Parts: sequence; C-alpha cells; structure tokens
Amino acid sequence: MFRHHCRKLLGRFPENGYFRVHYALLAVTIIAAAFLRLYNLDYLEFKGDEALNSFKALKMAEGIHLPLTSGMSSVGIHEPPLFMYLLAIPFLVTPNPVFATAFIAVLNVLGIVVCYFLVRKFYSERAALIAAALYAVNPWQVLFSRKIWTQNLLAPFVMLLAYFMFSMVIEGKKKHLIYMFMVLAIVLQLHLSAAYLSVLVVGLVAFRWKHLEKSQLIMGVALLVLSFTPYLIFQFQNNFVDFHAALRIFLKKSPFHLAAFTTPFKLLTTTGFEYSLGHDFPIFESGAIRLEVLDIAAMGLLFLSIVVLLLHRTPQNKILVSWLLAGAAFMAISKAGVHNHYFNSFHPILIISVAVAVDLILKKLPRYWRHCMALLVIALVAYQFSFGVYFLDFVKNRDCIHGDYGPPFAYRVESVRRAVKEFGQPKNDADLRKMHNSSKYCVKCDFQATAFIVKYMIKK
Repeated sequence: MFRHHCRKLLGRFPENGYFRVHYALLAVTIIAAAFLRLYNLDYLEFKGDEALNSFKALKMAEGIHLPLTSGMSSVGIHEPPLFMYLLAIPFLVTPNPVFATAFIAVLNVLGIVVCYFLVRKFYSERAALIAAALYAVNPWQVLFSRKIWTQNLLAPFVMLLAYFMFSMVIEGKKKHLIYMFMVLAIVLQLHLSAAYLSVLVVGLVAFRWKHLEKSQLIMGVALLVLSFTPYLIFQFQNNFVDFHAALRIFLKKSPFHLAAFTTPFKLLTTTGFEYSLGHDFPIFESGAIRLEVLDIAAMGLLFLSIVVLLLHRTPQNKILVSWLLAGAAFMAISKAGVHNHYFNSFHPILIISVAVAVDLILKKLPRYWRHCMALLVIALVAYQFSFGVYFLDFVKNRDCIHGDYGPPFAYRVESVRRAVKEFGQPKNDADLRKMHNSSKYCVKCDFQATAFIVKYMIKK
C-alpha cells in the first residue's frame, strides 16, 4: 500500500538521463534549502518577542499553563494561540530555543517540498524544479525561516493551503474542501497579515458552488470555527477586548501604502536588509559580492511573470494572479503599515509565479534564447545562495548587529553566562535586573531574553 501511494505521488522513476538529473537536482535543492536554514543556527535572532514566545510555549510543554492566546500583534490585538501549541512540540524535547528554531526551519524546508509537488502536479516538472530552487535560496525566505516568530510558519502552511485550493478547483476533489478550511484555520491563526486569504477562499467556494458537497462545506467551516475555541474563550473572559480593538482599528483612517505593490519585487532580490543590519549594513555591503544586474533581472522576471500569467488565463494562473492581487491590495490598505514579514503569506506565490512564467517562456523561445534564460535562472540561484551564506557568516562574526537583528543568540548566552559567574544565580527580580545590566552590551540586549537564558540556558 505504501509503495502504491509513493508511486502515485512521485510517478515511476524513468531510467533515462533527463529524469535522473532532474531528481538529482531536486535532492541538491532540498539539501541547499536545509543548509541555509540550519547553518550557524546558534547565532539566530533572539530578543524580546522570541523570548516571550519561548517562555509561553515552555510553560505549555511543562504542563504549567495552556495559553488561550499567542503574542500581541503590532496593532495591539492578541493573536490566537495555535503558534504556541506548535512551538510547544520542540520544547517538549529541550528548552533550547535553537532546537525550536530548527523545528521552524525544518517545517519551512518541508514547505519547499510541498511547493515542488504543487507546481509539478498542476504545471510541469521543469517549473516545479525552478520554483523549488528559487524558493530554497531566496534570502528573505531564509531569514524568515530562522526565528521564533508566528509569521515565520506562514509559508509552509500557505503552500499546503495552495495545494488544496488547486486540487479542489482544478481536479474537483471534493474532500479537499474540508482540508482547505482546516489549513486556512491554521494560517489565519498564525498571523493577521494572512486575513485576506479568507476572502480568496470564499471566492473559490463561490466559483465552485454548483460542484460542492454542501455537507463537506458545512463540516469545513465548522472545523475552522471550532479551531478558534481557545481564542473565543479568551475573548469571552475578557469582554471581547480584541473584537473592540479590531473595530477601532478598522474605523481608523490610514494612508494607501503604495509600497505594497513595490515590496514584492524587492523580496525576490538580495536587497533591503538595511533595517535588519542597521549601522552594520555599510560594513556588510563592503564585503558582499554585488551583482546588481541579477537583482534587476529578478525584478524584471516578476514583472514579466505577471504579464505572462494575465495572458495565459488558465484556472491555475487565475488562482495565482488572484492571490497576488488580493495580498497586495490587503497590504495597501493595512492599518499596520507595510513590513517585509507581512508578505510571508504570498511571498512563495511570487516565486511560483516566476517559475511558471519562466517555464512557459522557455517553451516558446528559440533554442539560443532558451539557453540564455536557463543560464539566468542558474545564475540567480547561485548568486542568492552565495549571498545567503555570506549573510549568515556575517552574523556569526559579529557579537552585536546594530540593527533590528541585535545580538546573535550564542554571543548573548556567553555574556549572560559571564554575568551569572560574576553575580551568581539571581534570587529576585532586582538581582536579575542587576545581572541583565551587567551582561548588556548591545542596544538590542532585551531583558526578557536575559531572563530566559538565565532560567533555561545556564546550568545551576
């Protein structure tokens, strides 16, 4: 039975050279994705948000407390607790946040695998390989896979949601309607930036209305609502505080964010890391290999891809375009502004769009131009892979990043360990505060991170 399902999923492995090379390249792609997400992981970003998330998940893992919410969003609304439930899984093994971050990283690698099978099934093997390769090395996806943050789990579950969307609409698989709503529930609970996907799902349901099993639709919606039970309990206990806050935010006037339509182009390149690196960015740039022509080419490919998808109006392409337009429009009117990590819910769709369009173009071009396009894709993958390695080495080689990244975790642990050795284990909050001030060497050395390291990372 297992072999039957494997063959059904993968197909028979042909003995000709093309397919052997194809699967070898896929294996290299997955290895490269895992390498970039796990390389120098001891030097992960770990400040207040990451520490608070870790504290909360550890309490659940230790059986002390079942959270009804996760963290607090940037607009002041409590997030549903699902991220805490997922994060508690690695913390059942060890309190080390490096292991929890590795858990997030591995899930993101699995998201690339889902991306490959999605594109292979509904487009072509070549497009699937291109999508997986671009996804694996994209520096923004690498950065968003190496941190204990709710939105860092969006991409893999978004890929799963896309798979069920496509299978329901293109293949007419009725049972996948239920799976689609179940995964949508996960995505909506991870981060509010994915809220627009509910509109996209409703649109697909309306499109397929005549072909749906209404009992399965009811079951899917019921499971989605049921998954919010802990969050609804919290709201009931607190006079629906977040519903009132959401209403105030909704009624609040906000500017139209044109950056919602330009940021996606940046996220396909190696540019835009000024915020993360802060004052260290000029030092970073002075040592980086810069091929601006490839960054421009990546942006040009996205623009060309949108045009190609609009011209080739297949059902699959209509879903991709609708997803991109809905996401960008949602960000444009967002009350919280535009931040790079808000695009995690449709960043992989950008990459898939480029891969699909490149594959379509390759089918139309003469042989010479096909070779040029193939070389461009290879150059982009190699360039972004090397950039990712350089970025991770740069972080490792600096004990403080004078930007949002802050002190890499391994160096922060060492500074706290020295303080504990000097002052001993803190007996009260005043001792902990004194020790924190002694161990603080970087403007982003957060008190919550110090408290977590003292409690769980320093042997008593």
